Amino acid sequence: MPLLWTLSKLTFRLYNDMLRRFFQRYSLVFLGILTTVVLQAQSKQAIDSLRGLITTAHDTVRMEVYFQLSMKYQNNNRDSAIYFAKKAIEESRALKYKKGEADGLISLGRITRDNGEFAKGLELISQSLEIYRSIDDRRQIANAYNDISIIYAMSQD
Repeated sequence: MPLLWTLSKLTFRLYNDMLRRFFQRYSLVFLGILTTVVLQAQSKQAIDSLRGLITTAHDTVRMEVYFQLSMKYQNNNRDSAIYFAKKAIEESRALKYKKGEADGLISLGRITRDNGEFAKGLELISQSLEIYRSIDDRRQIANAYNDISIIYAMSQD
């Protein structure tokens, strides 16, 4: 009986040790996967909410919704990001709404840059910078300069 008891205690310790090592090794992986799933679900909810606003939002608010949708889609669905950036540019030009036009241009410039088209991205972001300067939007002026610096860093020029 003592031998059986000793073997069962040893087996239990080995099993506990094995479980502890497993959780130490894979808990960060599991946490990372869980975080990614939660963030994607939240992003999808935000996108769905923004899409719902397109039909009800008027003029300048709709341009902001297009800009936000373009930014939300930027990393996972570039075609949709391009579509909404272009919508922001076109409709803002029709309304003569400079901020919306600049927001669409900077978003389109970022997407173009991320696609490796640095010269075109620089051109679009520079156009947005000119508009931001004309309306004295200091936060977006800083963002545009930051995006320009990213282009130079990525293109190694």
